Amino acid sequence: MISHLVELLREGGVADPGPDELADILWLAREVLPSGPAPEPGEPAPDVTPVADDGIPVTDGEGAKPTPAVPGDTAREERPALRPYGQPGRDRTGTGAGAPVPVPAETALPQTLALTRSLKALTRKVPSDTAFELDEEATVTRLADENILVPVVRPEPARWLSLALVVDTSPSMALWHDEVREIQESLTRLGAFRDIRRWHLIPRDNGSAAELHPSPSAAPGARHPREVAAPGGRQLVLVLSDMVGAVWRGGAASRLLLEWSRRSQVAVAHLLPAALWRRGAVVPRPALVHIPEPGMPNSQWKTAFPGARRTPGAHPPLAVPVLELEPGSLRAWAELTAGSGRRISTAALPLPLPQPQRPARHVGSYEPVAPAPEEAIHRFRRSSSPASWRLAGYLSALSTVTVPVARLVQRSMLPGSSRGDLAEVLLGGLLRRSDAGSLRFTFPPEIGDALRGAQRDRDVHEVRALVREQVSARLETRYGSPRTFTGVLTGVAEAEATAEATGEAFATPSSEAVETLGHGAAARGPAVWQVPPRNVAFVGREGALRMVHDNLFSYGVPALVSLIGAEGMGKTQIALEYLYRYRSRYDVVWWIPAEEPDDVALSYAELAGRLGVQGFGEDIEENARLALDALGTSDRWLIVLDDAREPEAVEGWLPEGPGHVLVTSRAPEWREVDPSIEVGVFARAEAVAYLSRRHPELTAEQAADLAEAAGDLPAVVDRTAAYLSLGLSPTDFLAVRDAPAGRVLLDLALDHLHASQPGAMRLLVLFARLAPSPIPAAWLDRIVGRPADDPSWPQTALRTLARLGFVRLGRRGTFQLSPLVPSILSLHAIEEGMFSVAPVLESLLIAVCPDRPDLPDHWPEWAIFTPHLVASDLRVAERPEGRKVLRETIRYLLESGQPREAATLASEVRTACAQVLGEDHPDSLACASLCSEALERLGEYANARKVAEDTLARSRRLLGDEHPVTLHVASCLSEALLDLGQYAEAERLQSDVIGRCRMILGENHLESIRTVIVYACILYCLGRYDTMRRHAEAALLWGRRFLEEDHPETLRAADVLGSALRGLGEYEEALRIHEDALDRCRRVLGETHPSTLRAAIYVSVTLHSLGQHSMARRLMEDAFTGLRRTLGEDHPDTLPAAHSLGTILFSLREHASAANLLRDTLDRSVRLLGTGHPQTKQTTQALATVLMATGRAREAHKLLNPKPPRKLRRRK
Repeated sequence: MISHLVELLREGGVADPGPDELADILWLAREVLPSGPAPEPGEPAPDVTPVADDGIPVTDGEGAKPTPAVPGDTAREERPALRPYGQPGRDRTGTGAGAPVPVPAETALPQTLALTRSLKALTRKVPSDTAFELDEEATVTRLADENILVPVVRPEPARWLSLALVVDTSPSMALWHDEVREIQESLTRLGAFRDIRRWHLIPRDNGSAAELHPSPSAAPGARHPREVAAPGGRQLVLVLSDMVGAVWRGGAASRLLLEWSRRSQVAVAHLLPAALWRRGAVVPRPALVHIPEPGMPNSQWKTAFPGARRTPGAHPPLAVPVLELEPGSLRAWAELTAGSGRRISTAALPLPLPQPQRPARHVGSYEPVAPAPEEAIHRFRRSSSPASWRLAGYLSALSTVTVPVARLVQRSMLPGSSRGDLAEVLLGGLLRRSDAGSLRFTFPPEIGDALRGAQRDRDVHEVRALVREQVSARLETRYGSPRTFTGVLTGVAEAEATAEATGEAFATPSSEAVETLGHGAAARGPAVWQVPPRNVAFVGREGALRMVHDNLFSYGVPALVSLIGAEGMGKTQIALEYLYRYRSRYDVVWWIPAEEPDDVALSYAELAGRLGVQGFGEDIEENARLALDALGTSDRWLIVLDDAREPEAVEGWLPEGPGHVLVTSRAPEWREVDPSIEVGVFARAEAVAYLSRRHPELTAEQAADLAEAAGDLPAVVDRTAAYLSLGLSPTDFLAVRDAPAGRVLLDLALDHLHASQPGAMRLLVLFARLAPSPIPAAWLDRIVGRPADDPSWPQTALRTLARLGFVRLGRRGTFQLSPLVPSILSLHAIEEGMFSVAPVLESLLIAVCPDRPDLPDHWPEWAIFTPHLVASDLRVAERPEGRKVLRETIRYLLESGQPREAATLASEVRTACAQVLGEDHPDSLACASLCSEALERLGEYANARKVAEDTLARSRRLLGDEHPVTLHVASCLSEALLDLGQYAEAERLQSDVIGRCRMILGENHLESIRTVIVYACILYCLGRYDTMRRHAEAALLWGRRFLEEDHPETLRAADVLGSALRGLGEYEEALRIHEDALDRCRRVLGETHPSTLRAAIYVSVTLHSLGQHSMARRLMEDAFTGLRRTLGEDHPDTLPAAHSLGTILFSLREHASAANLLRDTLDRSVRLLGTGHPQTKQTTQALATVLMATGRAREAHKLLNPKPPRKLRRRK
């Protein structure tokens, strides 16, 4: 537009107009020329009506005052404009309502990339304590020098620091939420820290105290401050604060900094520019800082505060650096932390802070008095920068100011200004908070008018128009940016106006931008929407829909309505139709499959991500709770819990807040939750209408007969329509409508499916051989033997089966076979005429089998895979790969703590392999070896020994002493001998196995580490604790080097080492190792895993040895109960736990309880292990000790010296 004006001026004789001349010309043109296009010749001049700043026409003499809009007068409707978000509104008839839309937000930290680069010095690496890599050069050198090919490893480079990010949550920090989020994102992208933990510093008691809460955290309540700063160095504590809140004035923050500084390296990142630090509650001072060694806590630094007075004999104060969010300040601190060795000058807080001594005086109640408008403006003008003064004037164009809108105006109007200029305006005393529950600010009328009048253009309307024009131009190309805030688009259709707007418009988007926002020609629904597709064939149910609507909007909030009925009544379809009909009344609509509790938690966690709640992290439970909290503070939402169980199952997942909850369930208990709506069968007219809509070719009589045959059941009516889609005629259907259980009807449907869509039939036959549990849809891509004439198979076949009801499609890419199909489908008859399913099934299971069953991270995949393999009846595979899949599945069951399932599968596989391959086949021997191990884990020690001895003899004869199968079965035999109390024989056998494993497999092999652990356990029973310690230390070292820190065998090696130390009397070190192993077991394996329960027993026994009997008792009781629940009451592994618990009770002088428990343990030990087993003898001795202590010496003597049974003499 300006270029065209310049050309016109040149034609008029003005060669080179300057800026002032252009401004005068434009102003004069606006004042003297009418607005709008010039009329064509012969047409009347248009009627020019002044327009106010919000786009509404005004009458003469009213200036900027809008004329009230007349309902239905389209000429006076408000044009689309972006205004600040107020709150969800139910009344959409006013001009202050609109549609919530995402508005592109400005970054809070413009120099994010430069700030991240300035911290590059923190990315230094140090040798890892737990991870190792191959040192190729050293390995080659060792081979050349010693002629021994043994790999040489060295520690991997690892990140040397962890970060505790402490965020101040004082009220003033609400202004800097975006800065805090962007700082945390930048630190995460930097990749310099092993882990980043976020903590919230919450003021209490007017700032004299503070609490620390981890974020996110599933456990409520405050934590001890020492949890933030871990000892041992190699950790940073970074506090994010504006240092304005009461927690700084009251001294609570300083006390926390002082405590952390003694243990870790601490710094404060100040969110205000350095020029505004003087306005805080605590002002940093210049300091000289030198860190002798990297990672040292602040208490060991060499610091000096120039100019500060120092009391003779007093300790110098500690220094906590205060960092400005500028690249130079952060770079100097990062280099200092990383060990530059230089002394730097920085701002710092001296700790403890000097407290001025002032005479105490009584001060009555005092309420701060706001200065007069002239005085407030004078103070701000005197202390502010020129850019902040101009920014305040531009922001005064908006009666309501929010932080995102203020940033947007700043970048549009003053692109060269800094974040400090905006901070000056927000903290300068000109703005007043609209209400305590939001971050909306307003200028008092006198201050706003004065600021607008101080701008270059004295007209208030022009200031507002200029801001809208510049902001609109900046937003035009940025819609769709991932960084957004919520605004309200006014001037949209009434059905879309679901939120209240506040203040004037800060932008007026073009028609193209309005369409981009989803409210132009192609309007959209709620902002957050996750709902299954609509059933386009839905008919009827008007009464149920009306009852749902009336109950939801008539009851108080939160309103809950339940749809109850048997399976197949159409409850889900009614809920879906309600959502699509009334979607305009909600901002958030979220569909949750509620049959499984895990799905409910996961759905709520996904909702938290869509809502963008603060504190969103990786913990699913915590994210789900954040979503519930967010719903509790907002309205206009609808949550659907589909197919919920009884009310008690979802009681904790019902949101509290001014929204709606709709539940569908088969559980009759929901009838007690008012209001509830019973869903029954179709009315006959509804069933006929549904069939006619699906199949218009049906006559009215045919549709009525089909509906009668279906019993008007919605699911059966829908299935009937699907059968007719296969080509099944109404006559055929009606001919078999009286068949029992619908068997003939299903057979007819299968016949038509077989004839018309053989690909779908093949898929159905394959699925019928798997378990009735969810199947990942990704498995479809691994099926071999695709039909050549159907390139989209098997996805099209799956959709066909779903329409017919043979398959149910689930969430997260899964599907599940209907439970009716396996009971009716005749697999063998179909296979004879179609194809052999066994090879295809075997190939599928081989292709989708997970790897590494020994790693807990892979167990979720194995948990999905294993039920399908077990149900497939695949016990001996044609291909070696298939037999390996079977063995690895058994290994997964063993490692994941399912010995009974492992023993059952191993026995079946062993029998099948022996029958098909022969008992001497290597795969048969490998299966027999696993069967022995499973029997040992199950507690059947004698059977395990018998199988192991037979397998070991065969393996030695056929495979040799050094074959991996031979070594494994020999180790299994050693474990069985150990469990049977034959320690010497077990030690001789296992010592030979160790040497062969190291020579054949290498010391880094998993089997070699396992054999060393078993040997150490045998040495413990023999009392050779010194030798046991050496072997346990070696196993732990190899486990950490070659496996993982949290690998189950590494954890087992740690427990074995702790037992060795306990046997040597080093109880404190043993307790430390056992507690660390227990924590890792709980985190990696779970609370109920047998290894976790055994680790708890080791901790309890060590506590008992240290005299901490009460703690030992609680832990042992929990472990004993867990073992009995997991393994069974008569499992031999419960005997040591019961024995130890009895001795702990005896130490606590609970002699009666100890005697009863030990007597029961002795009886079970005799029955399970025999009288000569060492465990039985130990329990006998413990019981005798208890009896002696209670004065029952005769009974104890009789127990220790039982009389042999008398021999009867025969009479001669």
